[in-house]
Amino acid sequence: EGLICYKPIQEPQQVSSTYASYLPSLSSNNIDNLGVKEALMSTITLSLCSNAGLYNALYLGNCVSAIESSKIGTEPILKEEFIDFLEDNFNLIK
Repeated sequence: EGLICYKPIQEPQQVSSTYASYLPSLSSNNIDNLGVKEALMSTITLSLCSNAGLYNALYLGNCVSAIESSKIGTEPILKEEFIDFLEDNFNLIK
């Protein structure tokens, strides 16, 4: 269904609050959910370790999970598949 990101906001001289943003699922051909959460979390983790930023990491994780959900079982995602998916969905990040 998508991702919700909660990010704490700490303004000077204010009580800390939380900002929430929603990123809808990019999956249009959901065949099998096996391995989707693992693909999502590993991509988010690697992206954050590469200093991609929180929202970029969530977007990339969402892309990878959409690709993985369109496969039967836990097949690896090829670099070409990932690049094609990013090119096809680039308008979502503008």
